[in-house]
Amino acid sequence: MGDRIAVMRAGELVRVGTAEELYLHPGELFIARMFSEINEVPLKAAKGMIATPFGDVPAPGIGDGETAVLCIRERGIVLSDPRTAADGTLAGRVLDVKFLGAVALLEVGVQGFDRPLKARAREIEGWRKGAEVAVTVARERVLVFKPNGAESQ
Repeated sequence: MGDRIAVMRAGELVRVGTAEELYLHPGELFIARMFSEINEVPLKAAKGMIATPFGDVPAPGIGDGETAVLCIRERGIVLSDPRTAADGTLAGRVLDVKFLGAVALLEVGVQGFDRPLKARAREIEGWRKGAEVAVTVARERVLVFKPNGAESQ
């Protein structure tokens, strides 16, 4: 057993690091997919940014008009009661709930997104299909990559 992980693709060493390093800073889409359950949202870049429903996000290395992949970790989405939600939340509706034990996998229709997002929540929170929710995305935890997997953020 070791404390470092080597990631290989097509017979080539892609990256080496601790589990924490590879999770927090995957370096490319291929590695992000290995270490996180993520929602992938293709968006066009402009002036080094991509416009998202929750605000602009830096997209370094992605040119104007090029497609970027916004990666939102399932655990980076926080649901709350819309009646007590703070500013900066998006309106959403729970479309499906799958029991996974201590957590539930939710599919949530979110204002401004073309496709539902998947989110993980503690089962004890009791979200049910059809519930109206306020959705907060942890902006500091999103990742942006070129579609081919080259590092962007």
